[in-house]
Amino acid sequence: MKIKNKKIVVFIIFALLISLLLSFTYMTMEIPEELESINEFESAKELESAKELESAKELESAKELESAEELESAEELENPDESSSFLSNANLADLKIDDVSIPNFAPDIYSYTYNIPYLMTSVFISITPENVKTSFSGDGIKDNLSIGNNQFIITVTSEDNTTTKNYNINIIRERGSNVRNLSDLQVDGVTVPNFSPTTTSYTINIPNTKTSVDITAQALDPNATITGTGVKRSLLVGNNRFPILVTAENGTSYRTYTVNINREKALSKEVNLKDLKVDGVTIPSFSPHITDYTVNVLRTSSSVRIAAVSRDSKAKIAGTGTQNVNIGNNKLEITVTAENGINTKVYVVNIVRSAVTEFIVTFREGSRSLVTPHPQIVRNNAKAIRPPAAMTKIGYTFIDWYTSTKFTQKFKFSTKITKHTSVYARFVRNPVAPTGLVITGTKTNSISLRWNKTSGMRYELEYSTHPNKDFKKVKKGTRNSHVQSKLKRNTTYYFRLLNFRRIGGKDVKSMYSSTVVARTR
Repeated sequence: MKIKNKKIVVFIIFALLISLLLSFTYMTMEIPEELESINEFESAKELESAKELESAKELESAKELESAEELESAEELENPDESSSFLSNANLADLKIDDVSIPNFAPDIYSYTYNIPYLMTSVFISITPENVKTSFSGDGIKDNLSIGNNQFIITVTSEDNTTTKNYNINIIRERGSNVRNLSDLQVDGVTVPNFSPTTTSYTINIPNTKTSVDITAQALDPNATITGTGVKRSLLVGNNRFPILVTAENGTSYRTYTVNINREKALSKEVNLKDLKVDGVTIPSFSPHITDYTVNVLRTSSSVRIAAVSRDSKAKIAGTGTQNVNIGNNKLEITVTAENGINTKVYVVNIVRSAVTEFIVTFREGSRSLVTPHPQIVRNNAKAIRPPAAMTKIGYTFIDWYTSTKFTQKFKFSTKITKHTSVYARFVRNPVAPTGLVITGTKTNSISLRWNKTSGMRYELEYSTHPNKDFKKVKKGTRNSHVQSKLKRNTTYYFRLLNFRRIGGKDVKSMYSSTVVARTR
């Protein structure tokens, strides 16, 4: 109000001065030029009048200023409480933590709670009072904050020292998380197979040509820290172990994940086959180092199935599968390419398709085809050839070849073949060895023996003067006792015994019994 009154007075004075100047200018313009001397006189008089007027105006301004000051004093006298309340003001206009105003701050609210994360260990408290001349304390930086409550008091004292107010701030530092799991684990930008936050070990295979990988990880808790990631160079052939440590926000809980990078050996040069089959049967006399074979097939075989197995499972094989064949020779090539893609080897199988009608004679044991002897291809009305060697099977005796698995009729190799034919091998389990062989008496030229009887068995007794050789057969029969005579006096003899039975014209024998020893008198 005081400032507004002063401005009005000054404005009025200024307006009066402008009006007087305009009037004076108008009057001088009407004086004739001929009365120059009179004008000079008049000008002197006007100048004197102007000075007197200026003095009067200055006097009037001084009076008005004095009146304005008296008016201001009067107004202050009329409103004594307005000034005194400002001097006693101890309110804050703002309260900030790290340059951010506390939410819902109000000058007349004196208690606040402010939360900070675990990783923050200090804050800066700043204030703005309503009266800049007030004094205050308790602001500034607050270090080493504890987990949980941290109480601080901001004290504000008014300008006239009549009022003091306390603003209470509780800084709550949150407890650190104990979460130490990963949410993702990647090798060269690809998540490891079957990743799970609770699975801590992984194995990644890489080719020999690769010598480095980039391991990255993402923590389930963004405040957790991870070490051990990054680019891993100069990887060795074989296993390369890299631990990835995840430390929880609280700094005390941790978990280690392990990434095993298995760098494979150099690519193989192996090009050899370990098996080569035609229609499911290994080629006779196959050897990885022999590359040329001939296989005869029937006239009725318009195609064959080639199968091959490489020594190195990573090698590639071409030329296998079902192949059509014509009458005569058909050259089939099986190409093996090594893992390295450079080394190759070609096996040749000449499939000779017969021009005449032929049949296959297959040798079997039960329903199973035997690898040896090999099947025979026999022309129409020709004869099969008896395998040159007897069949062997541990614990069994081979009897002969039969026309069926009933083993009632032997196969006659003099029979002319007019169709595909199967011939069956008959094996009979060997009987158990006899038991209980003992010496029952000795004389000057004879020794008596006895043993346990085995139902359905015949016996074969042998003796020798040597424990391991030169045994002679002395008896075959069904009785379980024997007296060996015509022996030398004062001589040591060794005896052994076996069981046997006759089946299909052959003796099926057991193992020998334990050897017993006796000496003539």
